[in-house]
Amino acid sequence: MIDCPDKAGGIDVHSRTLVATIVNDREEYVTQNFLATSSGHEALLKWFLDNGCSRVLFEATGVYWYPLYLAVFQSLKVVVANPWHVKCHYKVKTDKRDSRWLARLCLKEAVNPSRVFVGDRHEFRELSRHRETLVKMRTALKNRVHRQLVLCNVKLGSVFTDCFGKKGRHILEALLGGTPLESILEDKKLRLGEDRKRKLREAVKNELDPLSVEAIRRNLEMIDFLDGQIRIVEARLGEQGSRWKKQLRLIASIPGVGVLSAHLVLSEIGDIDDFETGEQLASYFGIVPFVSESGGKPFTGHITKHGSPHMRRVLIQIAHVIGRMKCKMGRYYNRLKERKGAGVAAVATARKLLCLIHHLLKNDEEYEEEGHKKKPVRKMPMVQTETSLEHAIEIVQKAGFSLRRDKRRRTTT
Repeated sequence: MIDCPDKAGGIDVHSRTLVATIVNDREEYVTQNFLATSSGHEALLKWFLDNGCSRVLFEATGVYWYPLYLAVFQSLKVVVANPWHVKCHYKVKTDKRDSRWLARLCLKEAVNPSRVFVGDRHEFRELSRHRETLVKMRTALKNRVHRQLVLCNVKLGSVFTDCFGKKGRHILEALLGGTPLESILEDKKLRLGEDRKRKLREAVKNELDPLSVEAIRRNLEMIDFLDGQIRIVEARLGEQGSRWKKQLRLIASIPGVGVLSAHLVLSEIGDIDDFETGEQLASYFGIVPFVSESGGKPFTGHITKHGSPHMRRVLIQIAHVIGRMKCKMGRYYNRLKERKGAGVAAVATARKLLCLIHHLLKNDEEYEEEGHKKKPVRKMPMVQTETSLEHAIEIVQKAGFSLRRDKRRRTTT
């Protein structure tokens, strides 16, 4: 135990172990190892309190730091540091040296704490990121279907913008079932024009081989499953976002921002009071240019890309949507696009959009533009998670079971 009132701690976090160090202003150190388990967290907290240390610092390494933060943040003053801000170059790197370095930084208060989401804010953001993961998985499966079609020289993607839309999926299912193309084109439900029929005859001259049919069917089944999972996550995201209806309405009032995009943006921003200006918000998400100076001459480069990549991805998508709209930001996007290209225009519009969102949330006002008609703000889609009898019967039949009517109970078994 170190006898000194001014103490600070540093923790080097790993997946299985925690290396903790306490240092005082006389550069005296004491180090101990703990397991990265619930009991290890309790022992680490007791060790810090017994040594009279009330403030600690550790890096945000992957997701390993979050359980530790939940275990100690109510009893200790915790600083969660960005690894990029506390990086130190040692000739010989060890866990003990890392924990000592973090403890010294904490003692000198040389690191700005990172923002940590807990409770409802954390769940809200995790749901939005989970939806993004599911969408990426679905996109990968759709790309596999396109690949199998191209291998068979079936260019369905050259006729339909979305092969997985209503018409594209109907034609694809018919082709997988072995239906001739002419029979498909005569189907009145498709309502295809003569020009599209001609394009389909050119694109689908070959037949699908049995191996490709099997691969496409398996991928389509997984796509349908992911579609259902995405709808469920979106419904839960809407339920979670109901706590911030007012802020969501303000964000969704901006042209090009849909109700789902508003949920994703707000989940990444969190509490807007953490940012005094819109420039701070843009800098936090890395949509500002990197600035350096040498010899009195400032230099600017590409955007820093610090902060959440999920937020930048959503903002860039919104910026491209705004570029197709007749509004002030749409005209701003198109002016930049003509001079510097679509990429630069999208990033600049995203930065402008973030500053606008900060202004609306801070001043509690909706977006208004003369000559621009306000769009109605829709609600998030709701999903009935309970399985109906008809849906349950369909699932059982797909599993290969036969059904019969039980007259005594008047139920299907």
